[in-house]
Amino acid sequence: MLEAHLSEILEECENIVEYCRKLRQDDLSDDDRDTVEGELYAGISHLQNHVGPALQEWDQVIDALPDEDD
Repeated sequence: MLEAHLSEILEECENIVEYCRKLRQDDLSDDDRDTVEGELYAGISHLQNHVGPALQEWDQVIDALPDEDD
């Protein structure tokens, strides 16, 4: 599951970077800006849905590792 979450996080981060680039364009119409802002919000929300579970999965992986003292 961790790999799946990380894959989703990477993909969504790439999308978010692209949305931010689009929003920096001066020639964006109001309608296009509204659309991109909506996509950015949805992307951030999607990212949030995968970060929490990825952290939980990561904690399980770390907890399963042997201690350095062993």
